[in-house]
Order: sequence, then C-alpha cells, then structure tokens
Amino acid sequence: MQHQAVPEAFTTIHAAYAAALERAPLDGDTRRAYDSRVRTFLAWLDASGLDALAAAIADELGVDHDDLACTVLARYVLEIPALARGHQDRRAAVETIFDILTRGWQSAGRPTTPSTRRSTSGS
Repeated sequence: MQHQAVPEAFTTIHAAYAAALERAPLDGDTRRAYDSRVRTFLAWLDASGLDALAAAIADELGVDHDDLACTVLARYVLEIPALARGHQDRRAAVETIFDILTRGWQSAGRPTTPSTRRSTSGS
C-alpha cells in the first residue's frame, strides 16, 4: 500500500507525531490508520495553502480562481523554501527562483532549450 506523501512543510511535525505514535500503546494496524489519517490531513492542509495562494494570485491578476497558471505559480512559490534550502546564498537562490518564475527560463541566462548530449558510441 502506497502512503500519502508528507508535504515538505510538515515533515518535522509528522516526524514528531510518528515518534509519539510509536511510543503509544497501540497495535500496528491502529498506528498505520492514525498515521494515514494524519498524512491525509497534512496533504489537505498543504493543498489549502495552495488554493488560497492561487486565489490571491488570480484576484491580483483579475482572472478566475480556477486559472491553471495561477495554481502552477502558487505551487512553485510554495516550493521556494525547499528549493533554496542547501544553497550557501539562500537570498540569491530565492532571487533566481523568482526571476525564473516572473521572467522565464532565459532571464536566468539559460539557453532556450536544454542541450542534449548525443552519444556517438554504437552508431
């Protein structure tokens, strides 16, 4: 059975919950059921933030709330902390991400299309 993924923003909270759940006097089936419900709730909570941000972007742009472009932009904005994590200069990383989101791939000094390496062996 596939588990619901824990959204990045809630991994610390879920880890603490899972540790407490392991210490609780419950059988394995009950633990799995509780964990599944909490994972589902955290995913819902994460999506609620996505919906609210997408709606705010849509309002700002004067478009319908179901505009896919607004949802896509909101999703990427919510991923910025995870994307910037691990970079020495997080501010520069965040600025690069926003530059790509607002102006596109080429604004970051990237080629129009990613180059592909062609293998010369076996031809």
